[in-house]
Amino acid sequence: METLRTGGFGAVLLWAVVVCLAGMGCTKPRLDPAYEPHRKLMSIVAELAAFQDFDVYRHKPPVDASGRNLYRVILSALDDYEKRYPNKYSLEVEYARARCYERVGYYDKALDCYLGLLTDSLSIGASPSKATRRLLDSAQKAAGTLRKFMEILSQKPAETFDGYVALLKERARRFEALAAELKDTTYEPLALLERERAQEALSVLLLRERHHLPGGGQEALAQIKALVDSNPYSVRRYSHQLLLADAYYEVATDYERTTPAEEFRVERFNNLVETAAKLYLRVTEADGYAEKYIAEGKLRAILAYSRAVREAH
Repeated sequence: METLRTGGFGAVLLWAVVVCLAGMGCTKPRLDPAYEPHRKLMSIVAELAAFQDFDVYRHKPPVDASGRNLYRVILSALDDYEKRYPNKYSLEVEYARARCYERVGYYDKALDCYLGLLTDSLSIGASPSKATRRLLDSAQKAAGTLRKFMEILSQKPAETFDGYVALLKERARRFEALAAELKDTTYEPLALLERERAQEALSVLLLRERHHLPGGGQEALAQIKALVDSNPYSVRRYSHQLLLADAYYEVATDYERTTPAEEFRVERFNNLVETAAKLYLRVTEADGYAEKYIAEGKLRAILAYSRAVREAH
């Protein structure tokens, strides 16, 4: 199956705009106001193309000078562009908008943009330019990929706890398979991101409902460990490690509060809190991540808590 290679969309879009400008004799910036729409679109597209290879699964989303998500900033810029220059470079604008929607997880909106773009292209006639054909081919492939995303995300769970658990497990499995299918394309990180979201949602659900599960917190611990192990390069990896540490902390608290004094085993309690403390300690070394400071506070709290429990027993 042919897929859009990583790095392709920015080149496709920039190339389409440059060729259009060249056809108007405007390959270089001019002061003539008639060329202002072209210069403005070039500046917007160039900003998007600068992050054409950006991996939003492994890295924090790019931001502008004020700290705002760059893709959302570009979406706003495209809206302003359309208001100021209606019907100027509509295909290119819609293509850029679709790419930004993909990166912020609005796959349905991105798909609508691609389909609208392809529909609008029918008015071009039988002989579109080479640049336009390249853009339309890229949009067609992207739309096909996004249909797969939407097919997975549109599945509805049964109205039971077990049904929702089954849905999240199936969603994670299908996105893992889709990520393998899309390996080395610009969509692989998005598939990994959706797999991670399903795994995290399942982890949080099982931890929250642990008191109603046959194995107590053990099923939640196993799921969160799987979340950590399968996402070692995710930008959220320290958040996952915090979640695992919190889970051990909560299971330890459950054990201490619900176990009669004569049945309480300090060794079992120590094993739970020490595992949590080691995970918190590991996260305290994550310089540049907010989780570092959260872990520092929780590490102090669990050490004080465990000391108090040992003294009581």
